[in-house]
Amino acid sequence: MFKKTNLDTRFILACINHCDGTESGNFKKANKAANQIYDVVTELNNQNNLQYLTQFLQHENDSVSLWSAAYLLNVKPEIALSALENLIGKPKSLVSFSAKVTLSEWQKGTLKMYFKS
Repeated sequence: MFKKTNLDTRFILACINHCDGTESGNFKKANKAANQIYDVVTELNNQNNLQYLTQFLQHENDSVSLWSAAYLLNVKPEIALSALENLIGKPKSLVSFSAKVTLSEWQKGTLKMYFKS
């Protein structure tokens, strides 16, 4: 079992670091953060508890909201879609563009969310 505060901190920091690394072109930072995100979502998925991410849909950092919404699309589609649409409606940014692409790929049935094996 995981400690919720530890999981919260790990997920939030990883999402923020992924965005920072992506926006700055630091692929090592972005890739390390993506692996940390995959660790958390895999842990939640193994416990059939992806809905835990619901609490992050309205996070003050848009990257945290984006990652949460993406992983919730197949679990809680209504609220995940609402969160993505909210992000798409924000001023142009990498996160709003990523939300648009995420939504488009999900609607086409081609969005694949990664979990570690």
